[in-house]
Amino acid sequence: MRFTFFVFALLAAASPIGGKLFHTDKSPSGRILADHYFFEPSDPHWETPLTQIWLHDAQGKIPPSLLFEHHRSADILFSPNEKWIAISDNSLSDFADVRLFRRTRDLKYDEEIKADPGNKCWALSDRISGRPMSSKFDHRYVYAVRWAPDSRAVLLKAL
Repeated sequence: MRFTFFVFALLAAASPIGGKLFHTDKSPSGRILADHYFFEPSDPHWETPLTQIWLHDAQGKIPPSLLFEHHRSADILFSPNEKWIAISDNSLSDFADVRLFRRTRDLKYDEEIKADPGNKCWALSDRISGRPMSSKFDHRYVYAVRWAPDSRAVLLKAL
């Protein structure tokens, strides 16, 4: 009896400035790739790992662009027309929020800080339930679920 063994090695690609590639998301058209790179802390007992999300052209014709960096986990959601990106940012163990980015040119997206989708989502929840959530509520999570087909709205989930 013959046995064939296959050995798989995970080869980590380097980011434009170092780090290890651990995840890639694709835009709806597949023309933009969002690579998530992990950076080991120099002292794991005192520092949290850093993760960066870099955007690059699938054909490699446009230089990569840093979109976002974080220390926990983040999920990226492209709008259907690729003019917007929603990032569900799990910045703390008891807090998650959504950050919106608008495309300005090529692979450059700027954060829309005034949009404040998380607080608007909680305000709507307060209005619907008829009772306000305390600003000191100990766990607040807001996640981007999906974009409307026309890219004019994003569905959020508050927990």
